[in-house]
Amino acid sequence: AIADVAHYVKPGSAIDNEAELRGNSVYFPNRVIPMLPEVLSNGLCSLKPNVDRLTMVCEMHVSSEGVLDHSTIYPAVIHSKKRWTYSKVARLIQDRESSPLPDHINSLFNLFCALESQRRCRGALEFETTETRMRFNAQGKISSIEPVIRNEAHKIIEECMLLANVAVATFCEKRKINALYRVHDSPDAMKITQLRDYLKLFSLTLGGGDEPSTSDFSLLLKQVASRDDVALLQRVILRSQKQAV
Repeated sequence: AIADVAHYVKPGSAIDNEAELRGNSVYFPNRVIPMLPEVLSNGLCSLKPNVDRLTMVCEMHVSSEGVLDHSTIYPAVIHSKKRWTYSKVARLIQDRESSPLPDHINSLFNLFCALESQRRCRGALEFETTETRMRFNAQGKISSIEPVIRNEAHKIIEECMLLANVAVATFCEKRKINALYRVHDSPDAMKITQLRDYLKLFSLTLGGGDEPSTSDFSLLLKQVASRDDVALLQRVILRSQKQAV
């Protein structure tokens, strides 16, 4: 579910015109300049426990094998009961053998396992990268830069968001609704040659000839996963890919 911003922002209104001028929210390490007024972006359109929030829902029915059978999109009201954190949910999942998971989190985790299995069958690329978070002192200066560890809870939300994107794209396609798509083009031939030359230094190869497929890259990532220099190799492989547009 996502906030139903369109309920508050009517076409041609002053807020709509200002949002069009700004184009998007701008994120800095220590603050955000929102596209919409904070009363909306951080208030009425922000999910908070024990209050009603207007949303657009994508209800998806997924098979036990992790295949999206069908989906429905409709407006709804969410009344959240609790605010969980990624770290707390990850700890619950980690300790699930000694302490059973709450039913709803257990269902979500089982769904994630099915979706992840299906994604691996498709040969989707999976890069294990480490993001960073900046900490600031009272003077607004950087006090530390810390790694952000991507845990199981992050992966659960990512899989659900990817599935929702597929469902909404299918919805738009069937109804011939124009939409923006985030597209990854195939890597340049020169970058593939450079990558292969680099991989030779590590006795590694990338299959697929002149136009390696996603499956070829996925197989390469599996080969490097257990190596001590996995972080370096994953970074080089990632840089061989084209940026999304």
